[in-house]
Formats: sequence, structure tokens, C-alpha cells
Amino acid sequence: GDSLLTMAFEIAAQAPLRNNLQIKRGQIIKEISQFAGVRGMIGGQLMDITLSQDALTEEIFHELILKKTGSLIIASVKTGAILGEAGDSELEAVIKYGRNVGLAFQVRDDILDSGKDAQKGRLPRPNSVSLFGLKDSERRLKDFVEAAKNALDEASLESEELHYLAAKLLELEKRSENEQNS
Repeated sequence: GDSLLTMAFEIAAQAPLRNNLQIKRGQIIKEISQFAGVRGMIGGQLMDITLSQDALTEEIFHELILKKTGSLIIASVKTGAILGEAGDSELEAVIKYGRNVGLAFQVRDDILDSGKDAQKGRLPRPNSVSLFGLKDSERRLKDFVEAAKNALDEASLESEELHYLAAKLLELEKRSENEQNS
């Protein structure tokens, strides 16, 4: 993981950009580093390994997910929007989209993983299913996906790919054996 994160900065620093976008390179690297750092993914990982189930509230859970999972999704869509020369309202929309996709992604993962820790004799990590229950987690998943798609629609951002990505999160069928073991 550390080597891939470092490689992301190497790629961002060296990637060819059109002349008019060269001035945005520093902004892109700053965005990625902030979303990956202690206030983003790394901070979320720290929260995840130190947080007890007893301390988990809905607010803390959302903060954990947004840092651990959502931050790099937000960074991805935000940097894409910056390079696409999006305006302020479009940037706000893709950030809202990224937040909701991040929340949906983690809730989906929690639903798919529900019960696995107990089967393996491990103490469960704080997650959506342990906090809200399976049915409420499934409802939350749908709500986050709809909020993500609505964020794009409200800003008139027509992106078939981003809509597709959000919609795919609703598919809860079993993952392949390779995905389950990773």
C-alpha cells in the first residue's frame, strides 16, 4: 500500500498535461496528499484500528468511512473535475458525489462481509452492520447511492460513467472467491 501511494505522487508529478493544465499540477498533488494523509485515508486507518465498538456513533462512523474509504474516492473525482476545468458548483457536486459513493462503498463492503468475523473467530471491527443492523445498512446503501447520483443531476453533470459506478454499488451478490480472500 505504501509503495502504491508513493507511486501515485510520482505519476502525478510526471504525468503529461496540456500546457494550459500545467499550472494545476501543484493543486492536484496537494489534493491527493491531503486526502491520503493524516486528515484523510491514513487518519481513517488509524481511527479504524484504535476505535472500539462501544465508542462508535453514527457521526464517528461517517467520519471513519469518509476518511478511510471516501477520501481517495473524493480525491479522484475532485482532481478529475479540476483537470476538466470544472467551476465551483461542479466541484461541490463531485465532492458530494465522492462522499456518498465512499459511504455507499464501505456500507456495501460491510454488508457483504457481515458475519465473516464471527465465522473466523475474530472480534468484529466497527462497521455499518454492527452499528445499524443489516436492514438499515441496506437502506443506507440505497440512500447514499441516490444522493451520489442526485449530486451529479443537480449540477447538470452528465456522466454516464459516474452514474454507472454509483449504481453498481447496489449489487450485493456474492463476490468471487478471489475477492473474498483479499
